[in-house]
Amino acid sequence: MKTIPLSAADISEVIALAWADEVSFDEIEKRLGLPEPTVIKLMRQNLKSGSFRVWRARVSGRKSKHLKLLRGQLREVSDENDGGNGGIRTLDTPYSV
Repeated sequence: MKTIPLSAADISEVIALAWADEVSFDEIEKRLGLPEPTVIKLMRQNLKSGSFRVWRARVSGRKSKHLKLLRGQLREVSDENDGGNGGIRTLDTPYSV
């Protein structure tokens, strides 16, 4: 796989998306073509060590950063409400970030 050097603006965008709670790693990969391990490596290389540790602790296992986990959470909440969608927008519904 070829690696394409990222500009400072691209790196800044990846960092901003990675910090955003509402943007999953899957969405970052879809938008920028960078899988989760690459995003983690980029964050490690471009953040101060303390900032990286805080970010990593924040996103590790976080449902909103992993679509598979988030989908399960949304279904559980929906099922608890009224058997329907309970007014909860699922990930099958298009949304913009």
